[in-house]
Amino acid sequence: MVEDIKLEKRKFAGNCIFILGVFAIYMLNLNFYNVYIKMRSINYVIAAAVFTAVFLCYVDFKLIFKDRLFIAVLCINAIAALFIVVNGGVNTAALTVYIFTLCLYLYDKVKFSKIQILILAIFIGAFFIYWTIDVKGYFKGYSINFGGLVLISGFVFLVVLLETLKYCVINFCDKKFVFLKKYPYYITFLETILFYIGAKIIAYYQSRTGIMVLITFALILVIPKKLMYKGITKLLCIAGAFIWMIILPLVYIYIANKGIINDLEIFYRPVIGNRASNWDVLYTLVKQHPIKGNGSIYIMEGSSFREGFLDCCNGFLQIAVVYGIVIAVCVFGMLIYVLYKQSIRITGNPFAMTAFIGTLTFIITSSSESFIFNPIFIVAFAGIIYVTNSYIEIYENVEDSDIYVAYKKRFDSSFLKKFVPVFSVTLMLCVMYFILGPLEIFYSNYLEFDFNTIDFILYFIVISIVLTMGISLVLASFRDVFSKIYCAVFLGVGIASYIQYMFLNATLSNVDGIPEFGPSIGPKYLLLYLY
Repeated sequence: MVEDIKLEKRKFAGNCIFILGVFAIYMLNLNFYNVYIKMRSINYVIAAAVFTAVFLCYVDFKLIFKDRLFIAVLCINAIAALFIVVNGGVNTAALTVYIFTLCLYLYDKVKFSKIQILILAIFIGAFFIYWTIDVKGYFKGYSINFGGLVLISGFVFLVVLLETLKYCVINFCDKKFVFLKKYPYYITFLETILFYIGAKIIAYYQSRTGIMVLITFALILVIPKKLMYKGITKLLCIAGAFIWMIILPLVYIYIANKGIINDLEIFYRPVIGNRASNWDVLYTLVKQHPIKGNGSIYIMEGSSFREGFLDCCNGFLQIAVVYGIVIAVCVFGMLIYVLYKQSIRITGNPFAMTAFIGTLTFIITSSSESFIFNPIFIVAFAGIIYVTNSYIEIYENVEDSDIYVAYKKRFDSSFLKKFVPVFSVTLMLCVMYFILGPLEIFYSNYLEFDFNTIDFILYFIVISIVLTMGISLVLASFRDVFSKIYCAVFLGVGIASYIQYMFLNATLSNVDGIPEFGPSIGPKYLLLYLY
């Protein structure tokens, strides 16, 4: 009994370490480009430390050497380390295989609570919104596709969160949301709008990889869940993702050599670009050293490759070039094994299935980027795998017909009483900051813009609706104290913002009369100044 308590405490500590590690890596790298440049080599060390700590929190030392998967991890890393030393490529990037295999080893061990899933999904998903409001990507130093990868990873977690809320609303709110229960396609319509907004934002970043992956993610999501639960469908999706990753560079090089679509452009950039020549060089490197690889190669500035660690723009090539084909086959064999074992446990679990589709999306993204082998995104990839496992564990012994009952307590009889005030306060804030705020900025500087109101206001209205519904549903599902504190604080913020916007804005002209100094009129204006 005492040992079980200690193990649970260790696992809780492991979860906290992982979430804090995600926070640290994201906050250090995705705010300022100059900090990101300095952190690129350190990220590998941080990620290795995080996964090592989580591993130590979850591992059962008495049984570990009887675990075949752990033995596989030891062998892969021993051979990889040998090849790196032989090639003289010892640097922090050499930790890639160690980080990734340890991430995979923990696939069925790390189990988050519902609150921890919510925290992780909101944090990573928030970067989709953050990088939308404060446009970074290529425009602030980061590469074009890097911006797309941040948006895609955030979008996946955002959709996982929204899909969970969708199932809760449709299946539990018998008397509160009768209309949505009867016509659930309206929620799907709102999700479609969200995908459209995501596509427009990724297009603004000019990320060709991002837009293609977004479309693929949407296509897999619309496959009926009953069909996705079938073993053959899941197997085809896994096999298709890996086959596409391996053959894409070969197809791309072939098309480039034939000149079939050399004139085709996406986002004003040719589809056939530097990747054709780069991938050709990389395949030559693989042929030259197929067994031991080439080590953690660094390319000098002035070549067609990005300066720094050799970014192969393909997950399989990234490992095959650096570590050799043997290690690449072992690593991806382990990844296929993990995904297959996880997929066969998903039977009638919509929450886990949505997260699993997110995992496939990460892998598909890695066909044209070294996505899941970048330490920043390895933690996000691990996060989506562990979220999938957590949903499987939480509902493992629940029948398909009763799977939603476990969430029903979140939507009890007091739900509507909390939802209405939270919705009203949130709507006020969204209208103030996402509609009136942009309008004020526009009309104050309209001579400097080459667009009109209709070009942007519709997007902000949609964003306001989506944010209002999302925040309201989340907060209304918590205890009363959370919604009361939220309403008390942000009602004051909303009213103060309205007063400032309408009455304290010195740049607005007077419709009639003359401006007056409030306190000179009487004490009744004291409340206004307290706000």
